[in-house]
Amino acid sequence: MVRIIDMECSVPRGAEGDAPSDSATTAGSGNAGQPAAYGMGNYGRIFRSRREGADHRPGIDLDAYVDMLAKLGIVRSVPFGVTNEETAALLHRYPDRFLGLARISINAFKGMSGVRELERLVRDEGFHALGVSALVDCIPASDRRYYPLYTKAAELGIPVRIYSSMNYANDRPYDLGHPRHLDQIAMDFPELKIIGGLGGWPWVNEMVALVRRHPNHAHPGQGARGDVRGAGRPTLRDVDPGISQPAAQRHRQGEVALQERRPRVRTGLGLVPGGESHPLGREPKGFAHRPTR
Repeated sequence: MVRIIDMECSVPRGAEGDAPSDSATTAGSGNAGQPAAYGMGNYGRIFRSRREGADHRPGIDLDAYVDMLAKLGIVRSVPFGVTNEETAALLHRYPDRFLGLARISINAFKGMSGVRELERLVRDEGFHALGVSALVDCIPASDRRYYPLYTKAAELGIPVRIYSSMNYANDRPYDLGHPRHLDQIAMDFPELKIIGGLGGWPWVNEMVALVRRHPNHAHPGQGARGDVRGAGRPTLRDVDPGISQPAAQRHRQGEVALQERRPRVRTGLGLVPGGESHPLGREPKGFAHRPTR
């Protein structure tokens, strides 16, 4: 069986975290005094799973869910839509199953407090990577206020996963997550391993070019093809039909993950073999995500 890293795993609620995280509660609700489909509330208009009151997390027992992941060949999972506290609890309960992404908002952690929190999460709680979201912070990832975090990540030898896509929150610029911001970071931190989250859509060609330009930049491409039975394996051209075939053929094997987000692992997994070169794992041979709808 192909071994898989699931880069965005919707985990069931357990005893360690019954309260929704900030990302889960704000995605489907509008700002006070504004229309329901304004700002982050617009995600609820576009995606059924993000509507107000909806819970994207599976309603099954956590232990049973972990067993299901193992049966599907998913050897590591990055919890999605949870707080750092919930992730820490998962890491302690299942130390060999989950990968901890330390989500640090520079709006919540001012100055060096974010740097200290990142180091604490990595050294004391066993987190594996830094997570940065221009969508949440409303600040491009190349902003100098993130640079102390990138410096600490490079010092700790951990990768950084950066939100890299057009956003649907219509109260902020649509291109906060444009891949061009990764280029500036990669130039300033050539030793930092960068994971461009969400594949850079709709600027996929530019994301692919950046992967070729910077050796420490990995690219999870967004798409939805294939399942656990191996039918219809995806390619970069499935991600974006406009991408040239030579570019797809030259793309380094092992640096593409299908980033999909339906909270039903059992319904389908897109696989790309050769994932051993990904910054978050050397042994597993593939990646998987659930289809976005």
